[in-house]
Amino acid sequence: MDRWTSVMYANSDALFEVRMNDLRCEFGNVKGLTEYLDNTWLKNYNEKFVSAWTNRIMHFGETTTQRVESAHSILKLHLRNSQANFETLWNVVDGLLRIQHNNIKASFELSFNVVQHEYIDESYRRLRGYVSQRALRLIRDELTRGEDVGHDSTRCGCEIRTTHGLPCAHELNHHIFARSPIPLEDIHVYWQKLSMIPENLVDPSGYNVHDEIQRVLEKFHACTDEDDRLRIIQ
Repeated sequence: MDRWTSVMYANSDALFEVRMNDLRCEFGNVKGLTEYLDNTWLKNYNEKFVSAWTNRIMHFGETTTQRVESAHSILKLHLRNSQANFETLWNVVDGLLRIQHNNIKASFELSFNVVQHEYIDESYRRLRGYVSQRALRLIRDELTRGEDVGHDSTRCGCEIRTTHGLPCAHELNHHIFARSPIPLEDIHVYWQKLSMIPENLVDPSGYNVHDEIQRVLEKFHACTDEDDRLRIIQ
C-alpha cells in the first residue's frame, strides 16, 4: 500500500515513472496486479488523482470528495431512515446548513481577530486579518521550504502557486531578501473571502436576487400544504 501511495503522490512525470517501475519490480510476481493498476486506474484516471497531474491545476487543496461524502453521511445519520417526508427533510437539511454556516463564520472571525504568535513577523503584516488562517499556515510552510530552495524557481517547482494561488518558496524568498512584507496582491481572492455575504446580489439590470429569495422563503413558510411547498421550490 505504501508503494502505491508513493505513486499517487509523485509530483512529477519523471518521479511517477520511477515509482511505478519500482512498484512493478516489487510486485511483478503478483499475477494481474500491475495490469489491473495500469488498465483500471492509471490508463484512464491518472489525471484525476496522481499528483503529477493534479498539481497542474488550481484546486486549493481539495483533491478528494471526502467533504461531500462526510456531509452525506451526517445527513443520513440525522434522517435515520429513507421514509421521511419533505418537511422533515427540509428541517434536517436546514439545521445542518445552519450549523455549517455558523462554523464557517466562526473560522472567519478567527482569521479577522486572532493573530497567532507565529504570524507576528513583519513578513505577514499586510496579510493579517485579510486572509484565512489556513492560507497563513501554507505560506509559513513555504517560507520554511524556502530555506532549502533559495531563489531557484526550478528547484521550487512553484506547486503551491499553481494549485493554491499562493506565493511559492522562491517568490517568498524575494520578499524576504528585499525585507518587504508579502503583498496581499500575491494572494488569490479565494483566500481573502472572509465573509458569508455575497459580493454582488444585484445585477446591472436592477434585479435583486436577495429580495427574490426572501419572497420565495416567505411564501414557502406561509404555506401549510406539503405539495404546495414542493411546487414553490420547483
